[in-house]
Amino acid sequence: MKVAAVRLNTNRIAQVGAAAALRDEGWLRRGEEVIRRNLAALREVVFPVVDPAYGFSCVVDVSGIGASAQELTVALCRRRVAVYPGDGLGEVGATTTIRLNLSDPDPSALERFAEALPGAVEEAASGAYRDAVRDLFLSYGTERGRRLAALL
Repeated sequence: MKVAAVRLNTNRIAQVGAAAALRDEGWLRRGEEVIRRNLAALREVVFPVVDPAYGFSCVVDVSGIGASAQELTVALCRRRVAVYPGDGLGEVGATTTIRLNLSDPDPSALERFAEALPGAVEEAASGAYRDAVRDLFLSYGTERGRRLAALL
């Protein structure tokens, strides 16, 4: 929820900490190991994972679930699992992708995602959130909002 609210804006303290971490080769290696391990674990989940070129997150193609990424996001959030729907990343994949953070060294986050996913997919595909998601996009009153609402 926080990521969606702040759109990944980073404060000065976090920027200084990140700069210091980037100078620490051991920290960088450990971070890369965590991301690679989590990416490998995520690939064991049903959906296609789009290989990231760099960074701490990846995109997952959810186009085959019978629901939008936004509907799946709501269903996962109800299960206390946070993902970022594709519309926050631009037009490509706006309703067919979610983004997952891979940087948590605790594997339980991805385990919770894997456990919650089947029920969340079923709930999202039921259409329970479709009207609310469509109405949210329409409430923006923008051409983009209308385009995204039409994709649902």
